[in-house]
Amino acid sequence: MSNLKSISKDLNVPVCTVRSVIKKFKAHGTVANLPRCGRKRKIDKRFQRKIVRMLDKEPRLTSKQVQAALQSEGTTVSTRTIHRRLNEKGLYARALKMKRGWVFQHDNDPKHTARATKEWLRKKHFKVLEWPSQSPDLNPIENLWRELKVRVAKRKAKNITALEEICMEEWANIPTTVCGNLVKTYRKRLTSVIANKGYITNVIKKFKAHGTVANLPRCGRKRKIDKRFQRKIVRMLDKEPRLTSKQVQAALQSEGTTVSTRTIHRRLNEKGLYAVKFFFESTKRDILQLPLTIGNLHNLSLQERKAIGSFKNNDSIIIREADKGWNMVLWPTHLYLEEANRQLNNPNFYVRLPSDPTEVFLERLHKLINQAAVMGNISTNEIKFMWVENPVIRTFYLLPKVHQNTRKPPGRPIVYSIGSICERVCTYIDFFIQPIALSLPSFIKYTADFIRICRNFTLTGHELLVTCDVESLYSNINHSHGIKAYCLFSLNDSAGKTVSMILLF
Repeated sequence: MSNLKSISKDLNVPVCTVRSVIKKFKAHGTVANLPRCGRKRKIDKRFQRKIVRMLDKEPRLTSKQVQAALQSEGTTVSTRTIHRRLNEKGLYARALKMKRGWVFQHDNDPKHTARATKEWLRKKHFKVLEWPSQSPDLNPIENLWRELKVRVAKRKAKNITALEEICMEEWANIPTTVCGNLVKTYRKRLTSVIANKGYITNVIKKFKAHGTVANLPRCGRKRKIDKRFQRKIVRMLDKEPRLTSKQVQAALQSEGTTVSTRTIHRRLNEKGLYAVKFFFESTKRDILQLPLTIGNLHNLSLQERKAIGSFKNNDSIIIREADKGWNMVLWPTHLYLEEANRQLNNPNFYVRLPSDPTEVFLERLHKLINQAAVMGNISTNEIKFMWVENPVIRTFYLLPKVHQNTRKPPGRPIVYSIGSICERVCTYIDFFIQPIALSLPSFIKYTADFIRICRNFTLTGHELLVTCDVESLYSNINHSHGIKAYCLFSLNDSAGKTVSMILLF
């Protein structure tokens, strides 16, 4: 009985549970669930495999057809039972069901022509219509999408939630006559495309009428910079590529032509001349005028380069920048690993995780961003900034504190978080918090700043100066206290918005 109580205490389960498990193991040699009495399954494993083979040959079979096939062999089961047996084999209802004789059509978009897409369609026995390259998109849904885009653009949505509501409203408001006209004119459009041998019909009509497909002259104000002035500006810039648009404007104004710098840019762009090209040409000209001198391409000798290469390939040392100053430190690998294990094995600051939580945190981050968007706390651009799809796993490493101990220096823990899940969220929150921290009277930038502040104090000689060092600073910060401090010192009107964002994340 004492043994049962000790096991119950260790496992935190009742004594009767421990007793029943031991009794079951002694009687049956196992603690797994034993077979129980009940009605025998109508679809056994043999019939289950047979159904799977039927669907492999003909994936478009419905549960009603499978039911009829089994019934012809003397087995009467419901379609629900067929679904359950197929689900056990990992087979579920197909999202796309096509009738016999139908042909699947899509264009040559890269995601349609990808190998994975083609393989999926082949396995599902879909007959795909061959679609030539550079062919017109004849799917009427494209015209319907354009109709929806025009209607939504007139409403000018302010956030994603409003955009979704407007899309649903405008989609419902599109008259059925629009869809009817698209269907009615479909045959006519197909005939026109075939008659024009696949080319766009409007272009063919324009070419037959005017003998060209270029933009035709239109009525409007006469250009201030004609072709003669345009060529003159180009010659000016060929001679002096560093001329700015202001200087060109002044030169034209001296000759009696007043134009804006924007007009000058447009006329130059028509000639294929852009600001980047002028900069490149002027820089290239200056480089070609430099004297050509070939000296030693390396500032290190051959022996020094070999020494650096040997350090790089030496597994017995770790090369790190010192925590203070700009010195490089050669840290023995065994001391580096010993210091890392010492810090990571401290249960007060670090906990070993059973698995990689990246996917869980990523899903939680997406939910929080969506929740903030619904609350109206963030804009569309802020959502795009904080949204992460493929985060980088954060890396833990140490910087040696040689200013404390040169032989066996302690390490300053650093977590490399660039590209990680929370990098952009932290950047967003820091945008609001950092100005407040910099404005606090207790803020000290660095040691020189502290010395500058101390010079303003008058000491009598009876004061006691005390310093302290916090171990694992970021692991000991109390978040609730930090939010209270932000609310206390914030003078910005957006404090409530920022606090709600911090509480979310």
